[in-house]
Amino acid sequence: MTDMQDQFEEFLPALSPELLARAYRIPGEVAWTRADAIAAIDGLEKAGWRILGVEVWLPTLPGPTMTGWWWDCERVWGPQTAQDYVRTFQWGADDPISLKEAEPFFNLTV
Repeated sequence: MTDMQDQFEEFLPALSPELLARAYRIPGEVAWTRADAIAAIDGLEKAGWRILGVEVWLPTLPGPTMTGWWWDCERVWGPQTAQDYVRTFQWGADDPISLKEAEPFFNLTV
């Protein structure tokens, strides 16, 4: 098992089974709707985990569609937290209409 896979398995117990059941999952990764992502961030931070990044995905098959939207804790502009990013995320003015009509899912780097 890789270090990333080990870490993924390590933080899962910090989340409720219900929250995990609602997640969009691919091997070694999960993503949630806005409300569930905020709950996941809260649960992980309360368990002592740090959120390093957030990617915005579309839950497609056979794997996610990457949208190009992301947040990184190392960004130097503004004190925005992962929760702030998820809570206030909006599609950009230049995004295609098909993307703007899709519900974003949020993948966390922990």
